[in-house]
Amino acid sequence: MKTIVKPLCAIVMGASVLTGCGNDASYSKIKKSGTLVVGMQANYAPFSYYKDGKLTGYDVDVARLVAKKLGLKVKFRTMDNDRLVTELDDGKIDITGNQQVISYKKLDANTEVPYYFSKPYKYSRMVVITRKSNTTIKHFDDQRNQKVAMSRGDFFEDSVLADGGDIVDQKDFDACMKAVENKKAVDTMNDLLAFQYYMKKHPQANLKGSVLSARLFPLTFMVKGTDQTLATKIDKAVKSLQDAGTLSDLSMKYFYQDISKEK
Repeated sequence: MKTIVKPLCAIVMGASVLTGCGNDASYSKIKKSGTLVVGMQANYAPFSYYKDGKLTGYDVDVARLVAKKLGLKVKFRTMDNDRLVTELDDGKIDITGNQQVISYKKLDANTEVPYYFSKPYKYSRMVVITRKSNTTIKHFDDQRNQKVAMSRGDFFEDSVLADGGDIVDQKDFDACMKAVENKKAVDTMNDLLAFQYYMKKHPQANLKGSVLSARLFPLTFMVKGTDQTLATKIDKAVKSLQDAGTLSDLSMKYFYQDISKEK
């Protein structure tokens, strides 16, 4: 049996390790067009967000570098988090950036792998965010039976639901922050760097990080399971950028620390 799991477990395998019945048709079409179409969240600073009308961020710049390695131009389609996987499935984008969720699913040995994952291009620590006055959320499992602000398709949606949490659906990261601050939700869970960036922009926000994950989570690009050739090439491009120190330099530019490697 094959097991397809959410990215925090699956991506460490890398696209080149996963096997399936992929073919060259999609990659040939992409090469002919000369453009790699990448799906990104529109409001997820500092990873993908608009600044002065231009899409920017760490994930955006990494995607540009990957496309360049493949000899392609890059076109971004921005959308809410819950649309990324659907757009990938529908062939409207070639790969997704940011964090995605894939439900646990058992596949028999002859079933095609639904998605491939590149080598990680960043490592993230997760944080539970509450109002400053909150004294009840001290562990991740304290979210059980609580209202948790989250956008559908978020990295930890499945685990929150499995623990009996009640998802208060929000459009994006900023909306999750406001839902917690306005007492529509008890907490939210997301990337530590995204939270730190938000607090720099909103220093008066009545929010705090209550719980920090002990482990780093590897994050990746996601490709359709039928696009094995594309997945393998992206995997090699990410590795090349890692080996050259390019991702380390880019990481230092955005974060003053190297999030491109697991420490």
